[in-house]
Amino acid sequence: MAPKVKTADRIYFSKDHQMVRKAVAEFVKKEINPYVDQWEEDEIAPLKDIFRKMGDLGFLGIRYDPKYGGQGLDYWYDLVFLEELGHIKALGLAVAITVQTHMATPAIAEFGSEFLKETYLKAAISGDMVVVANRWEDSAATGIGGDQTSIYVVMSRTFQSGQMQPWLDLTPRVRELADGQPLIIERVLTGESPA
Repeated sequence: MAPKVKTADRIYFSKDHQMVRKAVAEFVKKEINPYVDQWEEDEIAPLKDIFRKMGDLGFLGIRYDPKYGGQGLDYWYDLVFLEELGHIKALGLAVAITVQTHMATPAIAEFGSEFLKETYLKAAISGDMVVVANRWEDSAATGIGGDQTSIYVVMSRTFQSGQMQPWLDLTPRVRELADGQPLIIERVLTGESPA
């Protein structure tokens, strides 16, 4: 009799990991995929509603500190979450979700002050805030010892198709304010073009 070979599912994932996988898969199957065609036809992406539901289920803070509303779980839980997002029938929605969980919030969680974590991380994890992270690096900035100025823009409302534009007109003033330090600018979108 041949020895049993352990698959990746048996090596890395416990029953608890599989429960998270099942929960995310069910969410995608019931709350997203049945509506994708209609959302496409209506040219909408109801991120605020989707994110609130995901926040209520704990999906937006899988690896974040429970102090800020996260689950405090390991990266294998995060991996099963990401794998199941791959079953969303609209790539843009999967990308929007991962921007929230893996692009806009990690820097705040790792380097943010207590104020930033309380204000932005908690709201992003709960799904009360849809955040988008834009980062501009201005390597030509003077007076900061050759370091690049990083500018993070956090926007707290979903935007309509074609209306999001980088606010490059802010760059000179922001460079002045940042003085070489990371800076977060909150911009509430009203549904009108920010330009």
